[in-house]
Amino acid sequence: MKKIVIIGAGFAGLSLACRLSRYRVDYSLILIDKRKKSCFLPLLPDVISGYLPPEHLEYDIAAISKLQEIDYLNEEVVRIDTKENVIFTANSSVQYDFLVIASGSETNFFDNQQMEENAFKLDCVQDAISIVNAVKSNNYGCVIIVGAGYTGIELATSLRKLLTKNKLDIRLLIVERERQILSGLEDWMRSYVLNNLVVMNIEVLTSCVIKEFKTKDVLLSDNNLISNCMVIQTAGKKTPDFLDNIDFNKDNLGRIKVDRYLRASENCFVIGDCANFSYQEKALRMAVQFSLSEADIAARNIINTIYGIKLYPYKPKDLGFIVPMANWNSCGKVLSFNTQGKLASLLHYAMCVYRTIGLRNKFNLIRSLVYNG
Repeated sequence: MKKIVIIGAGFAGLSLACRLSRYRVDYSLILIDKRKKSCFLPLLPDVISGYLPPEHLEYDIAAISKLQEIDYLNEEVVRIDTKENVIFTANSSVQYDFLVIASGSETNFFDNQQMEENAFKLDCVQDAISIVNAVKSNNYGCVIIVGAGYTGIELATSLRKLLTKNKLDIRLLIVERERQILSGLEDWMRSYVLNNLVVMNIEVLTSCVIKEFKTKDVLLSDNNLISNCMVIQTAGKKTPDFLDNIDFNKDNLGRIKVDRYLRASENCFVIGDCANFSYQEKALRMAVQFSLSEADIAARNIINTIYGIKLYPYKPKDLGFIVPMANWNSCGKVLSFNTQGKLASLLHYAMCVYRTIGLRNKFNLIRSLVYNG
């Protein structure tokens, strides 16, 4: 009997595990994750704004695994020996015939010890709760969000909602290393977002980084010193540490380069945020839609490999993207059409509801959005 091991119970890993469980082929299926609950990451800022209660964003991995007849190992992977086909966790080792790495990404502090020790991050529900509690303590005069990408923008607007709701007078500032926000997007989107940030009284400093961060004092690269600061890092993602020493080709973010069948080797597939798939001469961006479609192709190709059948090449279809903002003045591009305002926000939440696991969770999400939105 072949043994398939999946590392990571995020969008890609859970989706792939559920797909494989439906084939009912003669193999064993093991899912490994250090967490007990999986998180719906795209909606974390909505916990901060107060639109959604945190319990609506988490799924019990053990319960899902039991329902799908998947063996779940709640341990942290520390090393993979791809030559001997062995995964080492903190407490045990697991042999495999096929491996799927779907371990996602996490906040990158770029080896900056000051930031690691003092800054907040937004990788899970508990991070969102920690940010809310820190802001509500009213012990800060300024909140600095590092990074003006999708997450930084959405987080800043959600924080403005939180501050307004609690009648807190705290300065909101986004600092961005690049010369412009949302690098890579069209000019109209950047202008639209900047105008909305002005309306929401959120400041933006471009071509700027944090030079020094001690306790609550921040020195910016323009030598501006801001005291009594709370800092949240959103700029940059990286793969988990256990992938650092794996013997595969990787990019500068640690993402593993895969072939057109999503393989790093003959018996190892890599999907989701930790995969570097070359698309139109550049790496495919990290997005839920690609994690889910990669899971589908990887599941088919594992089964086909077992039976010696021709593999399916992965052909991503980009449905578009939305830059969500908490005052419902979002913008983006869907199926090649530009969209903005409330329609863009509705499309964002519609896709989130569609991708949420379970009818009860879908209903709770819709109810919370209608009540609080």
